[in-house]
Amino acid sequence: MRRIVLDIDYEMVDVYQKALPQEILRVFQKMLPDHPSEINTSAYLQESDYETTVYVSCGHFEDNSARHVYNLHKFMKILELYTDAEVHIAYLNKDYEHIILELIGDERLFEIFGPILGETKRVTIGFPYRIENYRRKMRCPKWIMEPLKLLLPDHPDYRNTYIVLGGKYGKVNEVYIICEHFECTSTSEVYNIHRFLKILEDIFDGSAYLDYLHSSAAIAVFKILYPEDSEVIKELEKESYY
Repeated sequence: MRRIVLDIDYEMVDVYQKALPQEILRVFQKMLPDHPSEINTSAYLQESDYETTVYVSCGHFEDNSARHVYNLHKFMKILELYTDAEVHIAYLNKDYEHIILELIGDERLFEIFGPILGETKRVTIGFPYRIENYRRKMRCPKWIMEPLKLLLPDHPDYRNTYIVLGGKYGKVNEVYIICEHFECTSTSEVYNIHRFLKILEDIFDGSAYLDYLHSSAAIAVFKILYPEDSEVIKELEKESYY
């Protein structure tokens, strides 16, 4: 059975766990309701001499469709305005239903999330992301690569990005786009991820998702569910293997 497994832990080092402030949690729940809560969502505070870093970690997150990625962009923008911090997606794994946002700032960020009141620790988040029983792996065609490179230029190319034709998901089929050098994680870049997903939906006449993103490993996976009679897939089937 053909299988692709991405099994790369995400680590937060020397962090202090705190409850997410209620005003932030409420906005998170309103914009992305499946399913942040006080039980599964925490803040992890990391301080150095020159900056403060906060990780917002949610352990039950299912909002990864094109529409939800747009809402994620808006939530990240709100966090930027509220905290005066840079905001990035650090980790997203749909199989694990986990997302981590990284906020990098200074005094304002520490005012909201500080102080550190106890011992810090190392936190490891990790769960394998799998593509099971796929049919074919092939080079990425120009009509997908061009919008990807235009919207998200750091650093997809023909050498590190490929397509995987997967199996069935209910009454539709799966296709995956895997980029193994992907550094587009900021708030503005997440908006462009949304735009790219909408382009994929138009191309495949289906639904597109941000299924996996690991900022440290620089890997991203986009998934598309498409109808069985897709002409686009018939065109892809003519493409060669790697």
